[in-house]
Amino acid sequence: MPEKFSNKEGEEQERSFLEDYRIQDKPEVHKAAKKKERLTGEKGIFADKSKRIGAYLERLEKVFLNKDEETRRRNINLIKPALYENTQIKKENFPESYFDHQKILAREAGMGEVSFDQKQKQEEIEKVQQAQRDSLSAWIEYLAGDECKNYSSDVRFFVMRGVLLLGDYDPDKHDFSKRRPETTSPFATINHLAVSKVMGALEAKRHNKEDGSHSQQVLDLIDKKKSFGDMYEAVLKEIDESVGEREYQITDGQWVTFKQGSDPKKMVDFLQGKAKYICIAESGHAHRYLSSGDVHIYISQGKDGNLKTARMAIAAKDDRIYEIRGDYNANEDIDEIISQTDKLSQKSTEFANGQEYLKKDSDMKKLTEIDRKYFKRDKKTGEVVSVLEGKINQEELKFLYEIDVPIEGFGYEKDPRIEDITNTRDKRSDIALATGCKPEEISLTKKEALQGNIKYHYGYLDLGGLTSAEGLKLPESVGGYLDLKGLTSAEGLKLPESVGGGLDLGGLTSAEGLKLPESVGGGLYLRGLTSAEGLKLPESVGGYFDLRGLTSAEGLKLPETVGGYLYLDGLTSAEKENLRKQYPHLKIE
Repeated sequence: MPEKFSNKEGEEQERSFLEDYRIQDKPEVHKAAKKKERLTGEKGIFADKSKRIGAYLERLEKVFLNKDEETRRRNINLIKPALYENTQIKKENFPESYFDHQKILAREAGMGEVSFDQKQKQEEIEKVQQAQRDSLSAWIEYLAGDECKNYSSDVRFFVMRGVLLLGDYDPDKHDFSKRRPETTSPFATINHLAVSKVMGALEAKRHNKEDGSHSQQVLDLIDKKKSFGDMYEAVLKEIDESVGEREYQITDGQWVTFKQGSDPKKMVDFLQGKAKYICIAESGHAHRYLSSGDVHIYISQGKDGNLKTARMAIAAKDDRIYEIRGDYNANEDIDEIISQTDKLSQKSTEFANGQEYLKKDSDMKKLTEIDRKYFKRDKKTGEVVSVLEGKINQEELKFLYEIDVPIEGFGYEKDPRIEDITNTRDKRSDIALATGCKPEEISLTKKEALQGNIKYHYGYLDLGGLTSAEGLKLPESVGGYLDLKGLTSAEGLKLPESVGGGLDLGGLTSAEGLKLPESVGGGLYLRGLTSAEGLKLPESVGGYFDLRGLTSAEGLKLPETVGGYLYLDGLTSAEKENLRKQYPHLKIE
């Protein structure tokens, strides 16, 4: 990366941190070092453990920041398992103090004395590892995704490398501890506004365009060659101090609209002291959104009657909503108090596709009702104070475990309240009651899912390493993402009747023998197909639909609904235009 952003001490810390995990001894690190020696002719890389790690980090940069979206996505999916393995806590490093702390929490919650046998300890370790994988995945997807595409690759990589160093965050001190091999906490939460402020300042410094719209604190820290962690801490503190106490109980306020092409600085200035998490309060994001369309922001009043607290924002283009975000937490969810009003539902009716967003509004109201029945939360922080005695009925369980349809919210990730509730319950018993299946017909792990006679699998099912469907017995229904991207033929493949998350069949080159589920709740990836002959598509696809390999639209009947963009890159412009006329409700790219 450019000398401007290099930090010798920081780089040594990063490599020292990685050495603590003995990454220098991993096969993929050896491979990267040997490849660099072969390509550059430089000697001694493999022999030096620090240089071995450096070669590996360079490889990660090429993977995560590849300009071709499809190549980047494929590379990321291929390297994620190795990255998880190298960064998540190992069983041998797992501290016994973690279980002691869980016992204290159980006593304080009124659950009495609890103990952990070896099986329960292993389950807790796996739960912690999964949380670390999920949190790291969120950073990878964010930094490699569209929201960060306008930032330089070296800026994004600087942030990604810095994230690997961050341990627990103390919100009172605005301080991150150093991540160590025995750290049990997930990777740092993404505060989109704070990260964008850091990246915006780095980008401005990189291009020598310091125009007063960027955090002066971050600019000063860059000059001092400080780490990403130092910058992130400073901005989180800066935001906390500028916003102060928030008045969520008051819902009266007004919608304020900033029209497409208007001055982004006016929107940024307007949100100063009112927004804590929403990324449009940063100049770079404000410019990006206002260059694409209008932005409508709902600001509620303070006790003095003045507009004080940003609650939610709508981004719209050509009379159609394309994004809604809140300002309650780092996930940019909408707070439950304003979500229980009709402020958003009334505003949504002004847009051509407002009905789609009313479903999200309805889901958030329903989730709030269940959450209030189950938990008592702190009104300011949203933290769980105690578990209540309220019972959840069968219909609520179906909703909570997303048996029929996914719960849709307005944040970047799943609403955290879902896991707050389900993590305290017996998932197998709950799902059995919700689906009408027997507990032994429910699978929660990959091993269970493939044993046969499973009617419902809960969660993500990663079978991306399979190259043949011979002997494969999939569950009748999969609640989460089903990854079968390694299959090159549909021979012998019997897919579930429904998939609640995404379905990746990107390795298939022919639709022969392929019978797709009636519905796919997330994205559907069939990028390897070149012909639609004999292919019957689902009636509904909840996310993106990737058919970019098709070279002809002949025989193609598209789904009634597609939640995201439909990629048909292989078709001619004329063919795509004909499909747009035939399916005006779909977003065809």
